[in-house]
Amino acid sequence: MNVLNFVFPGALGAISGSFLATVIYRLQRGISLVGRSKCPYCGCVIQFYRNVPILSFLFQKGRCAYCGHKISLLYPVVELVGMILWIWAFGCLDVENAILFVWVSSVLIVIGFIDGEYLKIPLFLMLLAACGIFVAVVVGALEWRMVLVGGVFAFVFLSGVRAMYYRIRGVEGLGFGDILLGTLIGGWLGVRGFLFVIIASSTMGLMWFILVSIRCGWDRNRKIPFGTFMSAISIFYVVMKFYFIK
Repeated sequence: MNVLNFVFPGALGAISGSFLATVIYRLQRGISLVGRSKCPYCGCVIQFYRNVPILSFLFQKGRCAYCGHKISLLYPVVELVGMILWIWAFGCLDVENAILFVWVSSVLIVIGFIDGEYLKIPLFLMLLAACGIFVAVVVGALEWRMVLVGGVFAFVFLSGVRAMYYRIRGVEGLGFGDILLGTLIGGWLGVRGFLFVIIASSTMGLMWFILVSIRCGWDRNRKIPFGTFMSAISIFYVVMKFYFIK
């Protein structure tokens, strides 16, 4: 990979990550996605030269240049993740699959953070990812049979798990948003990828539940941000598949 192949997608990825962080912060708070960035504490408009992804956070030592309040780590983390994913995608995949990967993974990043904080998965975000998958099928980046079989299998499987859990305990153990997200992932990754994501996400969810229970006390009805784990594992699976699964 030459310098241009490294710098250009990295810059676009960091800029994309900055936008995604803004969406994550504003969406569930009812703040318009249109408009200049402002400090959420003092309300000052952030000038463009103080809004450079990653670098501004470092140069300002993680604080607002106007009021000195700490800037949320959400921004540099998502910007860094975006930069890394774009560099990897356009350095390792063909153009069609790289675009599909950054599109779907960007949506999953937003879903992951929102579900982690609010335990909600906005439907329109999944529709955005589904549109990307549909376009990928049209241009031949994904095989339509794999998408159809993977999506149907995931929906039936998760619906069955939800029904079984409700029959045993009398409460819903899996939200409908998780089922739709799983269906989306099944269509993107196929049956094998979906099963890997479900097993790994369930394991991570169990570990998270145990750790939180140790720290905060036992609560058998504590909700698990399953969408967060599914989103993260799905992105990891694509990268892992490139290197280890043929």
